[in-house]
Amino acid sequence: NIMVHFFDSSDSYDTFSSDDEKYFLKYRVHDSIPVDETLSPGIPASYDWRVDFGFNVVPPAESQGTCYTCWIFGSVYMLEAQYAIKTGKAISFSKQQILDCVIANETGGCSGMGSLQLLIEYVKRASLQTTESYGLYLDRVDTCHYDPNKVSLGVTGEPQVFSGHEEYLEAVYHRGPIVVMMQSNWEQTYGGGIVSVKGEQCNMNDDSKPFNHLVLIVGYGMTAQGKKYWIGKNTHGRIWGLDGYFKIERGKNTLCIEHLRWISQIILP
Repeated sequence: NIMVHFFDSSDSYDTFSSDDEKYFLKYRVHDSIPVDETLSPGIPASYDWRVDFGFNVVPPAESQGTCYTCWIFGSVYMLEAQYAIKTGKAISFSKQQILDCVIANETGGCSGMGSLQLLIEYVKRASLQTTESYGLYLDRVDTCHYDPNKVSLGVTGEPQVFSGHEEYLEAVYHRGPIVVMMQSNWEQTYGGGIVSVKGEQCNMNDDSKPFNHLVLIVGYGMTAQGKKYWIGKNTHGRIWGLDGYFKIERGKNTLCIEHLRWISQIILP
């Protein structure tokens, strides 16, 4: 089984073991990427965990359907990516298990009542099965049929919130894809390009854009014109956006995407 450790803001890349560092160096292929002089030394101007690690650590984007389950998909996306970084295997972990087993009422997690913290507390207690062993996502609550003999991933520690644009960027580069919260109700009109907002970038009191959507940041980049952006994985399947992904302005807290973020790191027991 794999365990997940959540870092706090005092942790650094140097806290990885020598084995961790050897594993990362084995796969990193970023030498040809130009360095942005405004960043810390050694941080490339762009990095994408789908291509720059040597293999794609992020399974294809999936759809949450009609259920309000971005909190499940965004959180499990993060665990999947960290598992792949540590083991070299990209595996889909069960979203349906979380939907069935975490919130014990008739709507379960489909009502949007969940959170990353709630999911992590559950996985700490029960561990998580793969999609193959538990079953495909149904877009509805089913009977919880968790099998403790088939678990593949566990969690230890607490999810940590951190702040600061450069710390955020370095975490993505050094530690892997991270979960972020952002405002919603912009996705319906997105067809490509870099999401930007005129006027105030982050208005937490704007009822037309509720701060309630969880996505995964898988990388970052900069255009030839110098426009900086994040690369995000959404929860609407591959037919949405850029094969399920999107780009959004970086460094401006656009749609509050730089307001709250969490990071995890796989360790082998």
